[in-house]
Amino acid sequence: MMDIEILVKDFKMVDKGALRAFFTLRLDFDDLGSLEIKECRLLKDRDRRAWVSLPQRAYESSEGGTKRLRYVPLGVLDGELKSRVERVVFSKFDELEFNKRGGDERPLVTSDTHLTPS
Repeated sequence: MMDIEILVKDFKMVDKGALRAFFTLRLDFDDLGSLEIKECRLLKDRDRRAWVSLPQRAYESSEGGTKRLRYVPLGVLDGELKSRVERVVFSKFDELEFNKRGGDERPLVTSDTHLTPS
């Protein structure tokens, strides 16, 4: 099994609707090399459910006779990789949010900020 190290960098907090942060995701694959994905997003709805979104491309659609801006994802995370990436991202968000609020509020999710499989 190949070890994958998951890192989150360039984390920029945002508070615009469900959007909570932009960040760069870096996946290091043992001796094979790494993959860095910029402009990833952390979103959180009113019910405090959070999710990670990889970069998207916007396009205009006139479906139904009305012009609307639509988005298509440029990548998809799934399975155990998705779960591990979310734990790392949520943890980084919790750390920054907790520090911003002076330690007064319970974090969104608690996890390691830097995970390597055992």
